[in-house]
Amino acid sequence: MSVIVRSLINMIQTLDAVALPAFGTQIRVGSTTALAAAVVAKTIQMDEIDSEVPGVTIFSVVPVTTDVVTPPAGTEIALINPAGTIAAMTLNMPASPYDGQPFEVAFDQVITALTMAAPGGATLKGALTAAAAKGFGKWRYSKAATTWYRAG
Repeated sequence: MSVIVRSLINMIQTLDAVALPAFGTQIRVGSTTALAAAVVAKTIQMDEIDSEVPGVTIFSVVPVTTDVVTPPAGTEIALINPAGTIAAMTLNMPASPYDGQPFEVAFDQVITALTMAAPGGATLKGALTAAAAKGFGKWRYSKAATTWYRAG
């Protein structure tokens, strides 16, 4: 099972002979003793990704200023990897979410003005208005409330 690893500190960490940049995000093949120790030390956050489960998708995009980014339905992780700082961008939540669907987004570069929207009449609570380099956010969808709730 793959894991997504996010650095929580402003310095390079070498874990299992692989450098993790300051506030960087990486996808690793699986959890290791070194990664588990870094979680306990609160220098990284680690989440499991099972790409073999139907419906779990990772979406990666290299946007430019003023792009409107819309991950496909079912996307649970979006990696936003622009070449440099972006002045403005719009990020839509995935369409047709299922009840309890998680959605995580990780930003590789600064987005100065970020607009987030939920299609299909859904409500989005806790939308980001900007993104820091190596920043991220998490939401979970409630079908009963037709609302994306910020979870991290």
